[in-house]
Amino acid sequence: DVIEHLPNPKKTVLQIKKLLKPKGIIAVTTPNIGSLTAKVLGSGWEEIKRVREHTYFFSDKTLRDLLESAGFKVLKTETAGRHFSVESAIRRLNIYSPALSGICKRIAKILGLKNVKVYVDPHYKITIYARKLK
Repeated sequence: DVIEHLPNPKKTVLQIKKLLKPKGIIAVTTPNIGSLTAKVLGSGWEEIKRVREHTYFFSDKTLRDLLESAGFKVLKTETAGRHFSVESAIRRLNIYSPALSGICKRIAKILGLKNVKVYVDPHYKITIYARKLK
């Protein structure tokens, strides 16, 4: 979750390539502007709302193209979720639906789930693994 913040992502990827050993691997995780979540939420998508933080947005294709043009071979692409406390997940849900967030908050309180950790993968972040060619 760094590449989208950089002023010149390709320059940075080329610098990383110089530092890697032959056949070294780079893993890049970033929000996926081509995801269904991004398309459905549009300007309401949390990552778009943080546009001041993000100088670039990548889709699976544009990130692959960047890595390949910098001399990497893409090995694998996957979505990237993460662990949240139920409380934290409900706070994020509030961005999109305050009413649903309020209901979930009450249910979590009743069931004592506030600090329970859950894995959430809304499929809007991608991780691409690529190998240095030369």
